[in-house]
Amino acid sequence: MTSAFPTLDQAQEKRIAAVHGGFLYQHLFAVACLLKARACQVTRIVIERDEDVEIVMNGCRVYVQVKTRSGSIIPSDVDSAFQRFDRLRTEHTEGRRQGDARFVIATNQPPGPVMTRTIADGGLPDDVYFQYPGRSVPADLECLPECWEDLAIAVQFCTGLASQIPHAMLVPESLVWKLAGRVMAAATGNNALGGYAFETSALPELFEQLLTQLQGFPAPLPSYRPQIDEPAIDTGNRIRIVCGFSGAGKTSWCAQTSMLSPDRCIYFNASETTGAALTSSVVREIAGNLTDQPHEVREIFAPGASGVDALHALDRYLLQQGVQPIVVIDNAHEIPAQNLQTVFSCTANVRFILLCQPTGSTQEIELLTGVSREVLRGWDLDTLASEAARLGARGDIATMARLHQQTAGMPLYLHSAARLAVQDYSGDVASLCNALEDQSNLDTTAQQVILTRVFEGLSDDCQHFLAFLSMVDVVLTVGEINTLMNAYMKLNPPHVSAVIRTLRPLGVLEVFGSKELKIHDAMRVIGASHLQKSFPLQLIHAKKVLKDVLYKSLVEARNHHRLSLFVRILVDLGEIEIIIDLAGEEMFHEMGLGDIFVASLEEAASSTKLKPEARFWALDALVFSALASIDTSHVERYLASMEQLLEHNKLTDKAILSYQNKNMSWLAFQKDASGVRNSIQQMQTERPLSAQYRRILDYNAAVALWRVDRPIEAEETLMRVIQEYLDVLDINEAWILGRSMAEVADFFSQSGADSDDVKHLADAFELKCILLKNRGILPTTLRLFAFKFYVIVGAINSAVRVGLDAVQDLLDRRDFPGARRMLEDSVLPLIREHKLLDELISARSFYAVVLAYCRDFDAAEREMDGIEAYRGGFSDAQRAEVNNQAVLIGELRSISE
Repeated sequence: MTSAFPTLDQAQEKRIAAVHGGFLYQHLFAVACLLKARACQVTRIVIERDEDVEIVMNGCRVYVQVKTRSGSIIPSDVDSAFQRFDRLRTEHTEGRRQGDARFVIATNQPPGPVMTRTIADGGLPDDVYFQYPGRSVPADLECLPECWEDLAIAVQFCTGLASQIPHAMLVPESLVWKLAGRVMAAATGNNALGGYAFETSALPELFEQLLTQLQGFPAPLPSYRPQIDEPAIDTGNRIRIVCGFSGAGKTSWCAQTSMLSPDRCIYFNASETTGAALTSSVVREIAGNLTDQPHEVREIFAPGASGVDALHALDRYLLQQGVQPIVVIDNAHEIPAQNLQTVFSCTANVRFILLCQPTGSTQEIELLTGVSREVLRGWDLDTLASEAARLGARGDIATMARLHQQTAGMPLYLHSAARLAVQDYSGDVASLCNALEDQSNLDTTAQQVILTRVFEGLSDDCQHFLAFLSMVDVVLTVGEINTLMNAYMKLNPPHVSAVIRTLRPLGVLEVFGSKELKIHDAMRVIGASHLQKSFPLQLIHAKKVLKDVLYKSLVEARNHHRLSLFVRILVDLGEIEIIIDLAGEEMFHEMGLGDIFVASLEEAASSTKLKPEARFWALDALVFSALASIDTSHVERYLASMEQLLEHNKLTDKAILSYQNKNMSWLAFQKDASGVRNSIQQMQTERPLSAQYRRILDYNAAVALWRVDRPIEAEETLMRVIQEYLDVLDINEAWILGRSMAEVADFFSQSGADSDDVKHLADAFELKCILLKNRGILPTTLRLFAFKFYVIVGAINSAVRVGLDAVQDLLDRRDFPGARRMLEDSVLPLIREHKLLDELISARSFYAVVLAYCRDFDAAEREMDGIEAYRGGFSDAQRAEVNNQAVLIGELRSISE
C-alpha cells in the first residue's frame, strides 16, 4: 500500500527525534488525538499530567500510557502503568474525580507470549484496553488513533488527518510538526503556550494561528533533505547569523526547522526593505503574526510612536506574556548593520536568526554584534547521490564524489547540475562532470550563474588568486600560498594578506585556524574557467613551484591528499622520469594512486626519446599495476617488451631480477607450476643476491607456489621469510600481541625500522593467513597483526583488504559484535579517510550483512538503502554482490522471526 503523504528519511527522523528528546512517538500520538478530537466529541486533552495523554469527554476520562520498545511487550514494561491505573481508578470510584475512567496501554510493539496469554484469558481489568499495531480501536475509544510500528507510519497517519483541515495552500505535514511542537511544550506546562491542556473548543483557533504562522514562511520542500550537522532553529543564542551563498539552502532550512519548533516563529524577508524602515517593519511582522488578539497589541502603541518606541512597547508586551518568538530575517545582508543593531537593542525578548549571503553588511553585522556566522555545510555524499538519482541522474560512487566536490553539496547547485545531466547528457553524471571540468557544457548551471556574478565583482588580483587555487584541492599554509602567489603573480606577502582579508568574509575561502586555507569547493569550477585565460608560461612556472612546495611538505610528513595532488601535477607537467621512479614504489599503488600514472607510463614505454633503462622501468610499473588489478590483458605484451629491451641493451642486474620476478608472478597466474619452479631456481642460482633482496624473492616465490597449488612448499618458504623479518625488526609475535598500534608504531619510529621491511612482514603474515584458512584454521590474530602493520606504514589498500578478511574471520567465529566493531572502528573510517571509493560500496554492503548478523535489521536495511543511490553506476560484479547481500539479509531476518 502506498501513501500520498511523505515519510521520514533516516537523517530527518534523527533530527526531529532529537528535538523531541526521545518522545516523538508519544507526541505524535497526542497530535493524532488533537486532530481527531472535534469529530469524536472530546472536550479536553491533557498532556503529561497523570498519564502521557488524557482525553476528557462528557462523563468519561481516558488515560493513555504510550510505550515504545524495540521488542515485544513483557509484563515488566507495563507493571508500573497498571499500578497507576489502580490509583486513578480509586480516585474515580470514590468520587474525587468525575465520570467513568478508561485506561489504555498504547504500544508500537505487539505483546509478548506472557502478555498475549493474559489478554486472551481476560486477565486485564475490564476498563483496560491493550492497543498495539494491527489491533483495531473499539468504537467507544474512537477518539484514539491506531498504533503504529514506527515513526514513518505515524507521520503518514497524522498527515492524513491534517489534510482534512481546510487550508489548500499549506502542506499538511507542516501542521503536524507544529502541533507536535505544541505538545512537547505542553508536556512541560509552558503557560505561554497554553499549559498542559488543550481545550477542544479552542483547537480551530489554534490550528488557524499555526497555519497563519506557517504561511508566513516559504513553503517547505516536499522532500526536504537535512544538510551535514544541520543546526537547530533554536540553539539558545539570542542573535544568530546563518551565512552562505545563494543556493546553499538557507531559506529551505529555516522553513523546515521552524516547522519542527515548538516556539512561535516569524519569517520576514528584508529584501528591498530600507534600513530606516526596518524597525517599523519588524514591529508589523511580529504584531501581525504572533498575537492571538491583535487589538491588545494596538492598544499598547502610543499614537504617532516611532518605530523604535513601538518596538520597545512590543518588547514589554512580550515580556508580560512570557513569549520569546524567533524572528527569521532573510536577506539580512541587504540591511545596514547599524539598523539591525538598533532592532536588537530594543528587543530583549525576541530571538533573531539572520539569513545572509557573504556580501553586503554581513561582516559588519558580525563585528557589531560579536556573533560569528554559522555555515550550512551542504549535503553529504549519500544524500547528494539519493537526490541526484531521484532526479534521474546516475553515476558510480566515485563520480558522485566528483559531483559533490564540484557543487560543494549545495542543494540548488546539485539540483541544477543533475537536471542538466538528464537534459544534455542522458543522465550520465560522469559526462557532466567532465564537461564542467573542461568548461565545455553548453547550458549554464545555477552555480555558474550565481558564483560567476560573485567572481566578476572581485578585483583582478583576487580573481587570479582564486583561479590558481582552483587547481589546488588541499589545504595550504599561508607561507606556501605566499610562495605560490609570488611565482604566479609576483605578489609580495602583504599583498597576499590583503587579498585573503578581502576574500575571507565573502565565503569563497575556507580558513582552518589562522594559518591554513583552501578555496571553497563551489567556487572551484568558476576559478578553473578563469585559469584557462591565464598566461601559459606563468601558469607552468607556478605549477613547477607548486610541485616543489608539495614535495618539500611530503618529505616532512606523508599526506595522502597532498601526494595525490603532487602526482597529478607531475602528470600535468610531463615529469616522466620522476613518474617512472614513483610508479615503481609499492606505496603509490597502496594509496590508490597507481592508475593516475598508466597513460603516462604507456607513453614512456614506447618513447624513443627515453633511455632503454627508463623505458624498462615504465614497463615494470605497468606490469606491477596490471597484476594488482583485475585487468591482466596487457601483461604478456609488457613482459615481451621488457624481455626485448633486456636482449638488446646492457641493463642493470636489478632490472634483470625484476623481470624474472614479474615473469614468475605471471607464470603463477597462468598456473604454470614447472615454469614457476624454473624461475625460482634461476633467480636463486644465476647471480648473488643481498639478504634484503633474497627475502623479497623468497616471499614472491611463496606467493607463486601458493598460486600453483603447492601450499606445503609455499608455507615452508614463508615461515623462513617471516622469521627473518621478525629478526631484522627485533620483535616476535608474542611482543606484537601485547601492544597497541600506537605502541608498535612508536617502537618502529624509535628503532629506525625500514618501512619496507614492516610492509613486507605484513605481506608475509597475510599470505600465511590465507594458507592457514585453507587448512581450516582461523588466523584472526595474524590477520590483525598484518592490519596493524599495514596501517602503520600507510599501506591503505592492503590494510582495508586484510581488515575485511579479519571481519570475515570474526563472523566465522560467530563473534558478531567483534566483527561490527572492527568495521565501525577501523575499516570503514580508513576507507572514508583515504577516499577509497572503489572499496566503499562492497565494504558497506558487507557491513549491512554484519549488522543483520547482530540482529540490527533496521540498521542493515538503512545501510542498503544508502547504497541504492549508486546502483545506476554499479558494475555487473557490484550489482551481483549487493543483490546477494540483500538476499542474505532478508534470509537472516526471516530466520530470526
